[in-house]
Amino acid sequence: MKANFVEFTPEYYTGNEKIDKEHQQLFTIINRLYSAMREGKSKVILQEILDELLDYTIKHFTDEELYMLSYNYPRYHEHKRIHQELTDKVKQFRQEFMAGNSFISVELLLFLNNWLANHIKVEDFAYMRHIREVEKQKQMEAK
Repeated sequence: MKANFVEFTPEYYTGNEKIDKEHQQLFTIINRLYSAMREGKSKVILQEILDELLDYTIKHFTDEELYMLSYNYPRYHEHKRIHQELTDKVKQFRQEFMAGNSFISVELLLFLNNWLANHIKVEDFAYMRHIREVEKQKQMEAK
């Protein structure tokens, strides 16, 4: 049985089905990267996974940012900046890997693990709290 590098456990649930599914997809990509590394897969396979990870970050961050905007999240610009920094970091890892740095995969896994723990549990949970508060306020006003 193959061990995963990360598991999507209940502590990562934001309460938004779409965002949670996208986060689960990120866990899947990270675990595929980990499996490819463990199995000594070719550079081509690792490049495909890195490309998928980059595409994922761009799409997912756009979805999150539109969601935050629709609820006038007060820390939107800060959160967007963090997203851009994360995307830039993934691009940097991909470029270094393409330049022949085979050790980049381990660094990337550690970076992604830290990202999951900090970004989802801190930053994403913060905007989700804001959205729940806005929804609660709307419900109270409707009564």
